[in-house]
Amino acid sequence: MNNLKRINAALACLSLLLMAIPPCLLAQAREFKIRGYITSLSSPKSFEIAEYKISRDDTTALELVDQGPDVQFLPEDFRVGTEVEVTGDYHSATNELKARKVKIDLDQFRKQKQRVILDRKPETIERVGQNWRALMLADGRRIRIEPLTQVTFALSRMEKEYLEREARQKGADKPPGSFHALSSLDEVGPGVLMTYEGIVAPDGSVTAASAEFMRNGFEKDEDAVRDIFRAHAKLPEYDKGKAGKLTMQLGVLPVDFKIVPSQLAQDYINKLGQSLIPASQRALPDSDPTKVPFKFFIIEFKEPIVLGLSHGEVAVTTAMLNLLENEAQLASLISKEVAHVVQKHQYWQFTESKQKRMSMVFGRTGSYSHLNERQADRLGLQYMTAAGYDPREALRAWALIASKHASDSDTISRAAEHRSYLMLELKNNYANYDYGAAKKNQDELKKIADLLNSTSSEKARK
Repeated sequence: MNNLKRINAALACLSLLLMAIPPCLLAQAREFKIRGYITSLSSPKSFEIAEYKISRDDTTALELVDQGPDVQFLPEDFRVGTEVEVTGDYHSATNELKARKVKIDLDQFRKQKQRVILDRKPETIERVGQNWRALMLADGRRIRIEPLTQVTFALSRMEKEYLEREARQKGADKPPGSFHALSSLDEVGPGVLMTYEGIVAPDGSVTAASAEFMRNGFEKDEDAVRDIFRAHAKLPEYDKGKAGKLTMQLGVLPVDFKIVPSQLAQDYINKLGQSLIPASQRALPDSDPTKVPFKFFIIEFKEPIVLGLSHGEVAVTTAMLNLLENEAQLASLISKEVAHVVQKHQYWQFTESKQKRMSMVFGRTGSYSHLNERQADRLGLQYMTAAGYDPREALRAWALIASKHASDSDTISRAAEHRSYLMLELKNNYANYDYGAAKKNQDELKKIADLLNSTSSEKARK
């Protein structure tokens, strides 16, 4: 009998203890996989990816991808900025992830090759014998050219064809508009295509091992690629409250969306979008084939999406307007799509990769390469800050997207990858940004979202 009393007393104590613990902490850990960049590190066995707290021990498997004699990975190579993929047991209440496996692609420690259309001249240029030393604020990062950097100047395909035609005109004077090939960093500036290669330093900068410069031309097959991802807009009849139609040719899949019939809302999104186009693009004359004729639309759709096509159409869904909290968050997502378009990511990926080409043709237009996604993240911050917005809101935008898709592990991981990378970019390149003067414009976005919601509710009542 005494034993029974002791057991009952113990159970009562346990019951009181359980009642004192929040229910969320009693939930079992679930299997979870997250990919992103280390944003904070206490030790090689304890670090953070954005808000996720990662711990590992001696039982954690370490998978190294793309190993080779040129790259060695040691425990001390776990550092802020290292990209990792972690699989383990996740406790949502504490954001703690106990790792069972950590996967690291060692290719990130090798030279990376990136193409970028420049929007400015080099910050500094110095001739060192036959070589160069320069600092370039390009591609959303600091790129250093040193005397050992292999610098070359090349002709675009159209320029080569032009010179071949000129050479066939034996003895003839050069036609008007003849050009000379680039031969000096002094001639490098907006509209020049730079292809550079180098290792990304912990602070995000690159000392280029090689850099090639050529004029950015409109290639013959660009129109053909644009036709694959073309869009056609029939504008709303605003006076009748009749929605327009935006047909987006997403590879082989034509998709129709309703353009919301609010002149105020469409004027709002167009004004915002136009302000996020880089100045070098806006300065191009309309006759220049490399100028992108950007058009911005608000479309009716239940999922929060911002989608851009290579010809310059950028569509924002009504669900995205309702999800976000302020205009700065919206600006960050539009800027990212503008960067994809300005840098011709659809075109380059379509022409260079058969795998990407097939993926894009069958509807996955947002299936950009890892390097192009990171480039769009960097340039998106550059574009939104140039327009005066608070770049920290880009982090919040991705957090809201993740919360909207709480059951979608792929979206959660993708959001963490963007957030962690953006956190590093803010630390490395925006430490001196005037956040006090930066705008968020919460009321402006809410006004448009409320307007569209009230219009939609009124239609439903009718």
